[in-house]
Amino acid sequence: MAFRLNRFGATLMASLMLVGAGISQESAATPKKSTVAKPGPTAAARAKRKNGPKLVDINSATKMELLKLPGISSEQADRIIAGRPFSSKFNLLTRAILPNSVFNGVRKRIEVR
Repeated sequence: MAFRLNRFGATLMASLMLVGAGISQESAATPKKSTVAKPGPTAAARAKRKNGPKLVDINSATKMELLKLPGISSEQADRIIAGRPFSSKFNLLTRAILPNSVFNGVRKRIEVR
């Protein structure tokens, strides 16, 4: 009986050591998050963004500015103006001012200030 207990104890210890080694290797292989600050956009990228298409503020845009957006009809522009103020551009969907298809076409071109 003593032989079995010693053999069991030795097997248990060997198993625990193997599991412990596997865990330590796994944690060593996991990359750690870097605390080094990433560089910001280059001057060329900032200039491109600055000179890119200007966003239309739906809280202050005129009807003519709204009509220049793709897919916006005269009636939709009137509904946008009548529905002001907006806290988010997604209010155009939640208040049923624009259908999904039109909103998806203009959502990257509009903003709310």
